[in-house]
Amino acid sequence: MKNTLSTVHKALQVLQEISNDINNEVSVSNLAERLGYPKSVTHRLVTSLVQDKFLEQDPISKKYSIGYRSFLVGIKYRSFDRLSSIAEPYIMSMIAELNKPCSSYIGVLDDTDVVFLSVFFASKPIRIESAKQGEHRPVHTTALGKSILAKLSTNEFNSLVRRIEFTPMTSNTIVDIDRLQKEIDIIKQRGYAIADQESLEGVTSVGAAIAPSRLLLSGFSISIPSIIVTKDLIMTLGNAIQVTANKIEQAVRDYYLI
Repeated sequence: MKNTLSTVHKALQVLQEISNDINNEVSVSNLAERLGYPKSVTHRLVTSLVQDKFLEQDPISKKYSIGYRSFLVGIKYRSFDRLSSIAEPYIMSMIAELNKPCSSYIGVLDDTDVVFLSVFFASKPIRIESAKQGEHRPVHTTALGKSILAKLSTNEFNSLVRRIEFTPMTSNTIVDIDRLQKEIDIIKQRGYAIADQESLEGVTSVGAAIAPSRLLLSGFSISIPSIIVTKDLIMTLGNAIQVTANKIEQAVRDYYLI
């Protein structure tokens, strides 16, 4: 038990040291020197933390930075709870103005998935619930996920898509890297993502990224019944979600003084 507690303590020290680094990116040698641990011990610790997604290793520099799971632990306490509360009035205002049966979501990347952190509903008799809070979906099957992919660097995108299992969830699911790359190029030009029954039959979604800073990169989407979809409605949703995403980004920047 004592050895286990000691290992946990050392792993937490590793996380703290990296999170305190001005560049949020540290090599094993530098980390071992700072903490006073043998390099072999430090390497075992970071390897375990990478495997569990608490750290990430840059494929080029080979340095380590805080990973998604570490970030999720922290954001559940503060950042994304705050993001959701900041975003809620803007999202609810958008939903009211659209006056359509719909639901809206905020989510973040979890490796090759997105995880939905917050769910908002229109006050309509027909309730559209395309995902539940805490639910995971393959990133390439959702408008929310594709909007986040469009914000990644080329290296980040290429590293991630190589790990995607392109298993079709519906007949509309993207099933290869080339098609996904073309879709991401379109999203970058258009400013918003569309997922037309790609993860769930009967539901069409439009999404945009919320990116007030790199560490607060998330996605935001709105889902409607596919039966009411028209080209004009998609354009209306796309414009509305971009305007709303910009408002949320600015509100988050103001709050965190970014």
